[in-house]
Amino acid sequence: HHLKNTGYSSRPFYLEPKPDSFIDKNTEFNLFVDCSGFVGYYVLQILYPKLYIKLPRNYSCGPLKPEENVLTPVARPLAADFVDYFKSLHLKATRKNSIIDKSKNQCWGRVYTLEKALPGDILAYTHERNIDKEKKYCCKKIKYKNHFYYKMSRVTLKNRTCPNGRIIYKTKLNHLRHLSTGHVAFIVNISKHDKKEEYKLKIIDATNILHDNDSRKDNRYGYKSWRFGTVKLCKDFVFAKNCSNHTGVKKSIKIRSSHFKNPTGVGEGIVYIKKNLKGYRVNSSKKVTKANIVIGRIVNCQ
Repeated sequence: HHLKNTGYSSRPFYLEPKPDSFIDKNTEFNLFVDCSGFVGYYVLQILYPKLYIKLPRNYSCGPLKPEENVLTPVARPLAADFVDYFKSLHLKATRKNSIIDKSKNQCWGRVYTLEKALPGDILAYTHERNIDKEKKYCCKKIKYKNHFYYKMSRVTLKNRTCPNGRIIYKTKLNHLRHLSTGHVAFIVNISKHDKKEEYKLKIIDATNILHDNDSRKDNRYGYKSWRFGTVKLCKDFVFAKNCSNHTGVKKSIKIRSSHFKNPTGVGEGIVYIKKNLKGYRVNSSKKVTKANIVIGRIVNCQ
C-alpha cells in the first residue's frame, strides 16, 4: 500500500529506498525493476541478506559482493539461478512447514508439490530456449589504470579452465539485448482451477506481461504502473514522461513491455500452473508453456 511508482526495468534498476536502507512502516516505494531484481536483489537482500548471499550467480558477471574501486555492478541471482539452487536443495519443505534445517547453515527447503506450497514461497522457472548452455564464459577481474572491472571471455577447447575466475552462461540475443533466463515470483495463495490438472495461483512479481485480475491494470492499490517507453525522474522528484514543468530531468528510466499499452512493474495477479509442475500460463488467454517449475522456501534454522 506504500508503493507509489513502478515499472519493469532491467539493470540499471531504479529503487527507492535502496536495498541497504532502513525501512519502516511509513516508507514509500518507487520500484523500477525486473522479476529477479524484485524477489532477490530487493526483497530477499533487505529481509534475509545472509540467505540472499547463498543464491548462485551463474548467469551474471560481476563481483559477488561490493568491492572497493570496482566499476562493474555486483552480480545478482537471475531466475535461472533460483531454479538451479532450488533443484540442488536436500531439505524437503512440507505443508505444515515443520522442517528444521539441522545443518544450521542452508536455511532453504524445496517444495515438491503445489498442494504443499504456502504463502511466501518462491516459484521459479527457466526459459530453456533462451539460455546458451553450449558456450561457457569466464568472468574475471581485470585491472585498468587505477580501477578494476569484470570481463567475460569465452572458454574454448584450447582454454578449458578459468583461472582466478568463475564460469557463467549467457542468454541469447534478441534485437541487441539479452533475453530473460526465466521468471521468479512470490506465491500469495493457491486454489484448484476448473481444470483438474491445473492450479490457480495468486502471485506477486515484477513483470511486463499482465496476469489475470492484475493490480497493475486496475490500479486498485493506488500506485502508478508505467508503460513502455522512458520515464523521467524530475529534479523535484516527480515521475513523469516529460519534466518540462518539473524543473528538469534528474534521471531517465527505460521501461520494457511485451506491448506498449501494458502497465508493468511490481504487482499481483493470477497465473495457472500445471499440477505436475511441467507448464504454466501467465494468464487465461495464453496457451500452456512447457517448463520445469520449482518452488523454494526459507525454513527454520539458526
